[in-house]
Amino acid sequence: MMSDDSKFNSNVDESVSPSKIRSRNKRRILGFLSEGRSTVGEIASATGIRVPHASAEIRRLRNATLVDSDMPAGSRGAKLHLTEAGWLAIKSDELALASEALPISREEGNYCILFRDG
Repeated sequence: MMSDDSKFNSNVDESVSPSKIRSRNKRRILGFLSEGRSTVGEIASATGIRVPHASAEIRRLRNATLVDSDMPAGSRGAKLHLTEAGWLAIKSDELALASEALPISREEGNYCILFRDG
């Protein structure tokens, strides 16, 4: 099993252009889950998102296969985690945000994400 860091640092398909995450709540939840597995309640508390809103956003993230859990959907106390697609969405978002600030030459591969809004 890959560590969370190795998943994040794995290569992104260079032919895909970076894509910005439009929803602030989606970015906050994905960012929080990049730090480790958590329950809906823990996510809501840490991100300042009300539980019903966090739960609805997590349902959308599960449907988009960006997030999964160790138990069936709707189970109380389930620990949620990012999927490979979730890690790629975060990396793509960070590259898009960095590209807005300063154009990045993706061929060189010499870039580093300095800050993550989450």
